Amino acid sequence: MFQDLKNQLASEEKINKVNIKDIIDYCKCPKYYKLKNKDSNEFNLKEAYDKCLHKCFYCYLSGLQQDDIRSGIDTLKTRWGKEWIKLKKNSEIICTPSSFKRDTYDGKRKAGIDAIFTFYDIMEKDKQFPIAINKDYELQITPNIILTGTWEYIREIERNGNKIIQLIKFQTESNRFRTNHQINHDLELTAAALVFKTMFNIDEFEIAYVDIYLKKLILTTRSSGDFKTLKNTIISTIKSIENNLECISPDVTCYHCEYRNNCNF
Repeated sequence: MFQDLKNQLASEEKINKVNIKDIIDYCKCPKYYKLKNKDSNEFNLKEAYDKCLHKCFYCYLSGLQQDDIRSGIDTLKTRWGKEWIKLKKNSEIICTPSSFKRDTYDGKRKAGIDAIFTFYDIMEKDKQFPIAINKDYELQITPNIILTGTWEYIREIERNGNKIIQLIKFQTESNRFRTNHQINHDLELTAAALVFKTMFNIDEFEIAYVDIYLKKLILTTRSSGDFKTLKNTIISTIKSIENNLECISPDVTCYHCEYRNNCNF
C-alpha cells in the first residue's frame, strides 16, 4: 500500500511539457500522432512545404521589424529559392525524369511561388509594426502541465486612427475539409491567444487567420468557454497519450493523410 501511494505521489509530481501541435495531431488521429512522432522517419512533403514557406514569411517579417528597405517581394522569392530548390536550377528540376514524387515536388515549387505573392499582397494591405515573429512561449496550465507553442506573428496595425494588436497564424496548405467552425475553434490559435492574454494581461487584441490558399485574412474570436475547452482538451489528451489509448475512426480524410501507406487501419 505504501509503495502504491508513493508511486501515485510521484506520478502527480511529474511535470508534463507538451506542445500544442502534438495535442492537435493526437486529436486529429492518435495513429497519425504516433506515426508522425514515433514510427515514421519518412520525408513529409506537406510538412517540408509548410516549414519552407514559414521560413520565407519570417525572413520577410524580420526585415520589416529591422526596417530593412530591402525586405520585399524579391526577398521572398530569393528565400523561397534557397529553401525549396536548394540552389538547383529551375531547368534541373523541370527536366528531371517524370515520376509521381517529382511531379508533386515540382507542383509544390510552383505553389510556393504563388503562396509568397499571396502572402506579400495580404501583408502589404495594412501599415504594420512587427512585435513578435516566430516566438516560442510556455504557460503553466495545471501544477503538472506546461503548454508550449509558438506565436507565429504578432503585429500592431493602424485602423481608422486606432492602434490594434493582431495575433496571426499562417495557413499554407489547402484543406477541403476546413470549415468556418474549425477556423473559429482552431486549437493552435486558441492556445496562442490564451497565453498572450495571460502573460501580458491584455484583453483588447484581434485574432487573425491568414489563409494563403483562400488568399485572405480571416478575423476570428475566442471566448472564456474556448479557453476552458482548450485546457480540458490538453488534460484529457495527455492522459490518453500516457495510457496509450488509440480510439481511431477511419473516414474520408484518411485518403489524404501523408502516412496512409504506413497505417494498418
